[in-house]
Amino acid sequence: MVAITSFALVAAATLASAAPAYPSYGQPESATAVAQAEADSVFGNAVAEASAVADSASGSWHAPPSKTFNPFRATHRVIAGFNGMLRYEPENIVAEIGDLVEVHYLPKNHSFAQSSFQKPCVPINDDAKFSGFMPTKEGEAPNVFTIEIDSKEPQWYYCPQTVGSHCQMGMAMVINQNFNSPNTLDAYKAAANKTEVSISPPRVQGGTIAPPPNGPGL
Repeated sequence: MVAITSFALVAAATLASAAPAYPSYGQPESATAVAQAEADSVFGNAVAEASAVADSASGSWHAPPSKTFNPFRATHRVIAGFNGMLRYEPENIVAEIGDLVEVHYLPKNHSFAQSSFQKPCVPINDDAKFSGFMPTKEGEAPNVFTIEIDSKEPQWYYCPQTVGSHCQMGMAMVINQNFNSPNTLDAYKAAANKTEVSISPPRVQGGTIAPPPNGPGL
């Protein structure tokens, strides 16, 4: 600690003494001030590094958490009730952590709920993502449901509309399917077809409900 601090003081003095002399007129900032600022920076960095080493040795130093926003994240648009069918389009999405999945709703009354692969057409748990029902008689529903991808693990979704047995009829989708696993979307749909009734999650949760960010119209 003493050695590093001494080095910083010597470096600061050297930078300050090395500053060339300029006339004071016409300068946005004097060379002496620049040299002094550089010396102060060297001194401050050296002391900070030495303090970090000392704290680390005593077991009290902790690196601050790092959270990086990805400005290049993608938005995946999903259409519920695509072309008048009991279908999500696309129904198989590969997404990165931080990507958004934006669900748009067409007639008549669809939803978007999270399940497990093992138990299709029922919520994965009490915290299952759920958009609620988005009825519309004509055109796109006024709101979309948007979730942010927080895992690369497979996520399974279904429409819990019981009128018309949407899930049993194949209205399901997957995000980040493991393509090396027998747990495929076709296998999920086949299992869903054998269930008797769909169950909705207990509450709307896990995403945001708002008008389409780019305005209505698909």
